[in-house]
Amino acid sequence: MRLRGLLQGFAAFLSLGAVSLGAAPVAMAQPVGNVVVIGDSYAANPDNQRHWAAKIPGADGSSFLADYPSNGACLQSPDNYPRQLAARTGLNVADWSCAGLTSWSSIGMVQKAIARGDINPQTRSVVLAVGFNNHWPSNTRASGTGFDFGRIGDRYVADMHTAAAKIREVAPHTKIIIAGMLAMSEPNGAQRFCLINVVPNAPLGIPVPLLQQVENNTRNFQERAAREIGATFVDIKTASASHNTCAKDSERWVSGLVDTTTTHYNMPYHPSRAGSGFVAQELAKVV
Repeated sequence: MRLRGLLQGFAAFLSLGAVSLGAAPVAMAQPVGNVVVIGDSYAANPDNQRHWAAKIPGADGSSFLADYPSNGACLQSPDNYPRQLAARTGLNVADWSCAGLTSWSSIGMVQKAIARGDINPQTRSVVLAVGFNNHWPSNTRASGTGFDFGRIGDRYVADMHTAAAKIREVAPHTKIIIAGMLAMSEPNGAQRFCLINVVPNAPLGIPVPLLQQVENNTRNFQERAAREIGATFVDIKTASASHNTCAKDSERWVSGLVDTTTTHYNMPYHPSRAGSGFVAQELAKVV
């Protein structure tokens, strides 16, 4: 299995392209000391059926979608890590996560959060949790980086400089946090990615060492960006390495494709409730 083919398959399944940011929202006052999370689908983590239903023209008015948490056109799970972070800390957390965000489309989310007043001079911290999607085939074409790790990283770092500048323009004392993502594949050995989890404690996977390289590249350029922009980096990947898709059922924090043994997950290849809880726990230490 080649990573590019795997990524293309994921891309077709998840439709993780850049999102439409829409019109600027009306500014509204936020409580002093709020937190803002701007992240991709690992943060938003919406229900898979609703994620796909939302792509059907005219479906946005249905109760199936209307009764589900969202921010604009971005569906968000009620147990995703921004909401678990709010419950854990008691802080007001503005969730601007959205499936498909890249480093460049996250800049638009920063601008929308500023326009609404969620990012303001009293904001306590802003969490930026994007980067992995920069490697998707459609996004490497859109950004012009190609599938070149160095160029992908350079683009990400440049975008984080832009995002940080926009945040600090209105909130100069706000803490900026770059959050990594939960581990997907095994860090060592065969470096399997386990797509099928149906037999208890017997995950079935295939060796995809290049996927592990993509995960490492994401972590590395996130750490580099944090260092350059003066942000705090939270290395979720390393801390969750033993909880990847190939872990035992009770220890697995990211689901497979066909998966009946990972508990409480919303989308294939995405965090379980426990995985989101771990990210919330780690962010609670620094926000």
